[in-house]
Amino acid sequence: MAWLLAVVVKNGLAYRRTPILSLTKVTSWSYAGPPLQRPIDTIGLQIRITNLLMAHEILTVGNLLAKSDEELLTYHLLGHIVLKHIKERLAAEGYGPKGGAPLSSGS
Repeated sequence: MAWLLAVVVKNGLAYRRTPILSLTKVTSWSYAGPPLQRPIDTIGLQIRITNLLMAHEILTVGNLLAKSDEELLTYHLLGHIVLKHIKERLAAEGYGPKGGAPLSSGS
């Protein structure tokens, strides 16, 4: 078990106080808001994929589901393997069909 120590700096000197908080490892996220407004960084994607999607202003599950497979595949560094991983994570979280069906029909 790890502890977070409070450190107070006064006049350039650091003073350590007693432990104030026990830290635990976060193994899963819990999201209680509207399902399509859920941030994409809470659905268990690899950080590289999350950063790639965020760079293209895809911040929520709703934004992601609104994109067609063809549109996602036009993004630099997003190929068929990454797309398959995204679909698997969405299906595991209860968004959409299992088995690799398209995210949307396009617009």
